[in-house]
Parts: sequence; structure tokens; C-alpha cells
Amino acid sequence: MHTTRIPEPRHAILLKYARTLALTFFFAPSVFAQSSEVAQLLTTVSLDSLQKNVRILTGQEPAVTPDSTFWITTRWYNDNESALQFVKYTLERHGYPTTLQSFDQGTNVLATRPGTTEADRHVLICAHYDAVAGTPGADDNASGTAAVLEAARVLGPYTTGKTVTFALWDAEEIGLFGSAHYARDAAGVGKQIDAVINLDMVGWDGDGDRVVEVHTDALSASLADAVVGYAQAYSINVTPVPQNPGTGASDHASFWRSGYQAVLLIEEYYGADFNPYYHQPTDSLLHFNPGYYEEAAKLGIAATADLAGITEISTDLSPRPTERTPPGMEVYPSPFGTDVTIRYGVNVDGPATVVAFDLLGRTVAVLVDEWRNSGTHTTEWEAGHLPPGIYILRLKTGDSTALLPVVRSN
Repeated sequence: MHTTRIPEPRHAILLKYARTLALTFFFAPSVFAQSSEVAQLLTTVSLDSLQKNVRILTGQEPAVTPDSTFWITTRWYNDNESALQFVKYTLERHGYPTTLQSFDQGTNVLATRPGTTEADRHVLICAHYDAVAGTPGADDNASGTAAVLEAARVLGPYTTGKTVTFALWDAEEIGLFGSAHYARDAAGVGKQIDAVINLDMVGWDGDGDRVVEVHTDALSASLADAVVGYAQAYSINVTPVPQNPGTGASDHASFWRSGYQAVLLIEEYYGADFNPYYHQPTDSLLHFNPGYYEEAAKLGIAATADLAGITEISTDLSPRPTERTPPGMEVYPSPFGTDVTIRYGVNVDGPATVVAFDLLGRTVAVLVDEWRNSGTHTTEWEAGHLPPGIYILRLKTGDSTALLPVVRSN
């Protein structure tokens, strides 16, 4: 959260004003019907996953990638390369191509899932990943960053009608520079952004009242109403409180100034329960209210999924374009009940492994771990003892690695 209060934005361009007013009709249902896909998605949100990423971002445990193990010791805007590499790797591990958007003060990290029916319309879920120098920045804003990473993880197996961008901004603490750069560029090319969900400081709830403030401006009020409605529709255990006019001291305000609808989800900022450890060396995970944090993250994820038009688990279970794919990795049947046959290819004679993981990255089965000649092979997986859900198969052979999501049905 940036310390300087920014005045209410002025929308001087009438075309942008008209566009934003038109979108109010989209965000103003009187009754919020529950989407079964969003409800299912929310059951996969994991507090363990959220907290683990907060610990890594605040230097409580190391970041581990295939190439290195390192500690994040600072996230100050001009010295946060380690944090950038961690969030980039995490988004890529969840199957998304990433883009680094550089500007004078830093670098944004962007990951995009193209929409299937309205790809030219965009929904953003975002947070700033930088932090004030000399602080671990757990609440401000590892909490929001980890929520965006969790959104990317749980949305991975689904399709959405609109394009979803997972955006992690740099240089927020010195003036919202990262989000401002993106928003100006988007407006300059006429990008149609229907909604921006910004998470900044969502871990503190000292008085236990479960208040999540939803900060909005006049033109984003219908979006704020929609977010409030999602809490009730999906039985999310928070009390959303709209704030209009909201603060301009976080990245949503960059989108206000560019004529887009945007809201900020934050713990009590105008209320009486502001985090006393804000911008202090004591801003650590120790002071989080874990149950509140999980539910606040769910609210942002539910809003993103519903607004983007989540449809179903993707039937395209082929490895992502960013992965190096050995020949012939496939499963049948798909989805499967208790048993599944895995066919995989080996590029060159040598050791090969096929390992199954759950969505938290825990190993659930080692299916192959031995020498294989080049060619096509099969193995069987008896998974009846595992709960229904989505699992990831990882094939390593030669110098290639492939990841393949599979669905175990009831």
C-alpha cells in the first residue's frame, strides 16, 4: 500500500466515460446466482499454499526452482530481482507463459490465460509484489501477491470465456508506477478491460470482525456491488464493506485514471482496525488471521472467475506451450475413474521418471523410475485411493520435461 493519498481520479475522456457507464449494466444483477464451477473452484483454494508463498516472499523459507535455491531478502523496488524470479517461475509452473514488462522504475510480471469465446475482453486480478525497504512485507503485500499466485494455480485447469491476466506490479510503494505504466499502455491501444480486482493487504484482522473493504470510485460502484454479492452467493466468510469514494493509494487507482472499472480488496483501511505493523520490520506472517486471509483470497478469486465467465475443466490436457514436450505423452481414459493408462515417449536411451503430484505440489505416486530405451512406453496408475480431483503428471526423460494435468472423476 502506497503511503500517499491520491486524489479522486478525473475521467476527462467522454468515450471512456461512456464505456464505463455501459459496463454498469453488466455488473448489476439484482440476484447473484451461484456458478457450480466457481463453487467447485473455491474448494481447491488452499491456506497451506497461500501461507507457503507468503513465507517464501518474506524470506522465511527459500524459493526452490529447477535451476537454483535462493532466499528473498528484500523486495524494495530497485533490489527485488529474487522476488521477480520467484513469482515468474511460480506462474510458469502453473502452466502460464509469462511476460516481463519493464519501465523506468522496475518490472511487472504478467501471465495471461486467453479467453475461449470473448478473448478481446479482459479481467485482471493483481497485486504489487514490491515492499518497503527494511520490512518483510508480509501483509503489505506478500498477502496479495500470494493470493494472485493462488488464483493462477486453482484456475489453471479451467477455461474462461474472457481473457484473464494475473498481474504482479512493481514499484507500487514509490508511486504506483508499475500499474500506471500498464494501464496507460492498455488505454492507449484501446484494450477492453472489463474489471480489475486488486488485492493489497488482506491478512490482518485484529478484531475478528471479518471486514474486507471494497474500495471503489463512482464509475466502478457496480463492480463493487458485484464483489459484495459474490461473498453472499458463495458463502465466503467475510463481511465486505464498500468504500465510495475509496482510497487512491493502491494500484486500482491507476485503472480509475485510465477509465477502467477497478476495485481494491483490503482489510480495514478506513475502519478502526488498521494493521499496526504496516511498513514495519514486524510485518510478518505471525500476525495474520489465517482463516480471514483464506476467505479474503477466496473473495478475490471468486470475483475473478465469475467475471471472466469460468466454464468448465478444460478438455485439452496437452502440455502447455511453454513446456518442452517429449513425444507421445497421453492418458486414457480421460477423465478417469480409479485406473488410468499413461503412454509416454522417450527421446533417447536413458533414465526416465513419471511422477504424479497433487495441486499443492505433493508427490502422490512415483509411477516410473528406471532406464528406458527410446520409443513409446506405457504404465498403469491405480489411483482409486486418492480423492477425485486434478493431478499433475511429470515426465522427465533425457533433457526434456513435460507436465500433464489429469482429472480423476468420482
